[in-house]
Amino acid sequence: MRIGIFTESYRPVINGVVTSIEVYKNELRRNGHQVYIFAPDFPGYDADDEFVIRCDSFTIPGYHDYPIAYPLPGKTLSRVKSIGLDLIHAQTPFSLGHVGFHIADRLGLPKVYTYHTLYAEYAHYAPFQRQSARKFLMALSRNFCNRANRVLTPSTAIKHILEGYGVKRPITVLPTGIDVDFFENLRKGWARKKYGISNDEPVLLFAGRLAKEKNIDFLLRAYKEIATAMPMSRFLIVSGGPDEARLREMSNDLGLSGNVIFCGYLPREELAKCYVDADVFVFASRTETQGLVLMESLAAGTPVVAVNAMGVADFIKDGYNGILLDENESKFAAAVLALLSNPEKRAQLVANSAEAVAECSIARCTEKLITVYEDVVDHGMRGN
Repeated sequence: MRIGIFTESYRPVINGVVTSIEVYKNELRRNGHQVYIFAPDFPGYDADDEFVIRCDSFTIPGYHDYPIAYPLPGKTLSRVKSIGLDLIHAQTPFSLGHVGFHIADRLGLPKVYTYHTLYAEYAHYAPFQRQSARKFLMALSRNFCNRANRVLTPSTAIKHILEGYGVKRPITVLPTGIDVDFFENLRKGWARKKYGISNDEPVLLFAGRLAKEKNIDFLLRAYKEIATAMPMSRFLIVSGGPDEARLREMSNDLGLSGNVIFCGYLPREELAKCYVDADVFVFASRTETQGLVLMESLAAGTPVVAVNAMGVADFIKDGYNGILLDENESKFAAAVLALLSNPEKRAQLVANSAEAVAECSIARCTEKLITVYEDVVDHGMRGN
């Protein structure tokens, strides 16, 4: 098949959407399919291959890492015709997603949409009328999903939320797959050496965008209790984001500047090396659609302690392959401390996660994605 991916986020940006696109693109190509990426132009970036089509874009002050495309539909239509796409898979409900679906309608191509982000939960970024912004984003999500022949969501929780919005199109749960072999063959020691951490110092790890919705304030307050009981522990925070400066200040105010290490953005290979050097991965996001980092951590052999919120329970079963808790800092800290003091329990949680990790392998997930593609190509246009 020739598959057209329309996305507002792509390299050199690093985030969950880009990771999802990349791992599926690579596996689809290994299965003999051609994948074309339609993405915004990124000034100064020229490392694309011939299958990436960049569209004119602009940036908003303060958000230079997230260019917004303004593609000319006629020009993009001509390019799609010349390629001879079999289907269009949108990864965004915004500019490029609309253009992709417009072209699909013009050419009679089936449409797939992956709902990566619970947009209504980001209404707090609106400068005013946040409740109105939330309702608008819910309507936008519903309307765009209902234009697709098939909607993909990374977890069951998000499927139920979309159904609650009024989405009527068929929804398939399909998480982002992970390269299991890559995480299994990593060596320990790189992260501890880089950040000056000895082998007898317990290490906690968080990886994710440093933003309000990730609930990192909660993790820092819980870690204050952990560090009080275990002063030799260290907390690695990987990635960056709009909240980084405030979180650094909060860490200092809590007296944690000697324990908390802000690592900034790391390449995928270096993040993976952080997983294997950590003793526990901690996570408190309330709005996660999947929590890809949780499965990556387990694949690397590091157990997870997380707040029991949407998107997490599909993969983590409390007491079996991870620890899930209510949003209570003292209970969270106590659970982490208990796990740090019990290497046998940590090993058992990781061993029990093998089945879930295998189910999320990129090979298995791509098989399911290809089945979806074949189904919408054969039957998707019926009922449009």
